[in-house]
Amino acid sequence: MSDNRTITFAFYLVFGLFILLLLIVYFVSLPLKSRASAGTITIKIQAQGNHKDNDQLGAQIDFYNGPDKVYEEPNATFTYLNNTYTTDIVLPSDFNYQDRYALFIKPEKHQGRIFCTTQVTGSICTVPQFIFFANGNSIDLSPFLFYAGDVLPANGKIDALDMSLIMKDLGKTALEAQSTDLNNDQIVDVVDYSLALYSLSHNISDDQIKLIAPPPITSSIQPITPTDTASPSPTLASTPTPSPSVAPSPIVTPTLLPSPTPLPTATPIPRLGKDCVNGTDKITQSINSDWELNVLPIPYRDTNSQYRCVPAEHIVLHWSGSSSFRGNGATWGTLNTRNRMCGLAIDNKEILQMSNFYDDKVTWEGCSALDNAINIEINGTQFDLWYNKACQIVNPTSNNALSSGELEKKKQETATEYGISPNVLDWENERYVSIMEEQEERVLSAIQYLFMYYDIPKENVTGHFNVDSGTGKPDPGPRFLECIKKKL
Repeated sequence: MSDNRTITFAFYLVFGLFILLLLIVYFVSLPLKSRASAGTITIKIQAQGNHKDNDQLGAQIDFYNGPDKVYEEPNATFTYLNNTYTTDIVLPSDFNYQDRYALFIKPEKHQGRIFCTTQVTGSICTVPQFIFFANGNSIDLSPFLFYAGDVLPANGKIDALDMSLIMKDLGKTALEAQSTDLNNDQIVDVVDYSLALYSLSHNISDDQIKLIAPPPITSSIQPITPTDTASPSPTLASTPTPSPSVAPSPIVTPTLLPSPTPLPTATPIPRLGKDCVNGTDKITQSINSDWELNVLPIPYRDTNSQYRCVPAEHIVLHWSGSSSFRGNGATWGTLNTRNRMCGLAIDNKEILQMSNFYDDKVTWEGCSALDNAINIEINGTQFDLWYNKACQIVNPTSNNALSSGELEKKKQETATEYGISPNVLDWENERYVSIMEEQEERVLSAIQYLFMYYDIPKENVTGHFNVDSGTGKPDPGPRFLECIKKKL
């Protein structure tokens, strides 16, 4: 009997050791990233220029919880793979996960950028909003490009000194001149010079850090105060004197604070993979696969008789002027007849790209006095008639933002401008409310996409009446412009 017990014990011992060995083999075979995911932040970025897999890029990463820097990783290493640079930052054991943070990232030989979220960067980044979790985090910042040229010793901008250092090192290998090899191809050549020249011509510099502390994250969970239960006082049957009632202590119901949800990781914006070149032909692909494309001919005011490249730094909103809201086809046809070009046409059915948009620039449109602008023609006219004081889209007959008789006055002005009878303008019809609502959704979507694609700040959205005041028209309407900017 004892022999059977010994055999059974030996069997289970060997079996247990075998299972333990399998677990060890499995754990060792896990990728390093899987084993180190807890307490880490995976960050993806995109750097200017062409790169190849396994290229490495050093960087400093600073964490701010307001105006103060609370943690830094001075020696982060990004590795290029699958068209992005990626690094894992291991957070210290005493990292405060209760704070909200902004990240300042300064890759070697590149500009430094400040991020409050995956979509808020640069001058509009003022309040830290990143929330990190102890079980791992992933942040995709690759839609935003880090421009090259701030060579060592870095001074936070791309200037003439950087250009002269690169020029002096032309033809040298990376072993001789590591600091001026901007794209890490192991030689300092005209490509490095061109990258820095582009940054210099666009006044690229480190983002200014102007952060304020976010509102504190406070727990609203209240402890439950125990309630004493009063023991009933015995009463004699012959003495029916009621015992004084004991007022129960109020039970404090705890207010549960929902678990924080990680910030969504921004999906990288698909890029064309093409930069603008003066004299280019019409583009054959829009920058957004959901947009239609029909590029207009070269604008009449371009004396060079060719498409020429300009930075996309502003967005100018226009109304198309169509009194009956005839749609993008009418907008395109009118511009073509007048030999003018605007960037987008938007109606209640689609967004139409009418200009050449590239990854770095657009071709000059001449649709307003701002040369470095994307102009958006929105189907219709007199948009203020449909926006009330709360920026809601309503029928003009019930609009509390209109003065008495303003609807009829605007009808008469439009009729006089286009040589028609005001009686044909049926703007009281409810169909215009639906058109305006559908168009507004597309306008906001298009502007937000341009924000991300070209890094255009919100304050650079304006109206035609602001830049071409000589027209005398309130195109597209001051209240409309105000409401659109509030909703962005």
